[in-house]
Amino acid sequence: MTKDLNKFIRIITQEYLRGHTLVSFASELGIDASRQLVFQWKSGNQLPSLETLIKIINSPKATPYAKAWAKRCYSYILKSKGLVIDTNQYNPVKE
Repeated sequence: MTKDLNKFIRIITQEYLRGHTLVSFASELGIDASRQLVFQWKSGNQLPSLETLIKIINSPKATPYAKAWAKRCYSYILKSKGLVIDTNQYNPVKE
């Protein structure tokens, strides 16, 4: 499952990076993220943590585009663990 998860995160990160540099996307996240970290997600070498995704979703500095990416990743990661999202709080809930 981890391989599939990494592949999905890689694909959607590449999709969201179209038209953006690693540096510009990292700055849109609204958190302290480097271009190297974004590259790790883009290449599928590392998954963003749920904690990081929640920080992006809740960041007043994150762009709507970056928040949409984070919500999509968050949702897929939870689904892969058999959890659903409480969209009001972004807390995992057992199905």
